[in-house]
Amino acid sequence: MFKYILYIFLFSSLSLLAQKKTELVFQLLDTETLPKALKPKTSFQNEEKMNEYLKQFLRSAHSKSYIEASIDSLIAKENSYTAYF
Repeated sequence: MFKYILYIFLFSSLSLLAQKKTELVFQLLDTETLPKALKPKTSFQNEEKMNEYLKQFLRSAHSKSYIEASIDSLIAKENSYTAYF
């Protein structure tokens, strides 16, 4: 019995290690491309890291004179997110 519990624990632990990365796509609302001064990351270890980066990205945009820059919405689809910028 203990042997089966150990197998279940090991297999469930391995599935946690094999989690997919979180992908981020920027969809622009008023221009065709992001300014070269803003170089966004698009791959993250998890959703929490992505959210932290989005806050940092907006602060960076504001400091580079893009005062009205904002993320209007963030749409999730599995491990892929679209940020409407």
